[in-house]
Amino acid sequence: MKTIYFVRHAKSSWNESVNDKERGLNERGYSDAKLIAEAFQKESLKLDKIFCSTAKRAEITCSIISYALGFDNRDIKYDDDLYSFDGRDILEYIKKISNDLDTIMLFGHNPAFTGLVNAFGDQIVQNIPTCGVIGITFNINSWLDFAQGKTILKLVPKDFK
Repeated sequence: MKTIYFVRHAKSSWNESVNDKERGLNERGYSDAKLIAEAFQKESLKLDKIFCSTAKRAEITCSIISYALGFDNRDIKYDDDLYSFDGRDILEYIKKISNDLDTIMLFGHNPAFTGLVNAFGDQIVQNIPTCGVIGITFNINSWLDFAQGKTILKLVPKDFK
């Protein structure tokens, strides 16, 4: 059994005159990330590894949530390959994950994440909002066998406001 928690980065700031990858979070983004971090704490998750896009907005979101979960920062892998908006890229990334890891969290971007959770989860999600989370379990032993799964968790900031 394998499980993935897809976490879309929190609301980014458009006030900064930087390239897309360097945009940080706006005030709402920080607030939403803290709300989701608190919600995750109540879930009592056991994660084997966290993987995060190298976009600044994803890294900050990851930092807030992983800290709340007590996750050791050394066990987070920041990877340029997760800075993608194409679900096919993310799917190929997932298939290369070590089979020693059963429960992972991915921090990344739309439309890639919404496309993947709709293709492989059993619940349709119109759009994963910023800082939204979708958890899916898969009845597989190898990430190479990635196939249809069961949606087990949906967290969106507006549900905690």
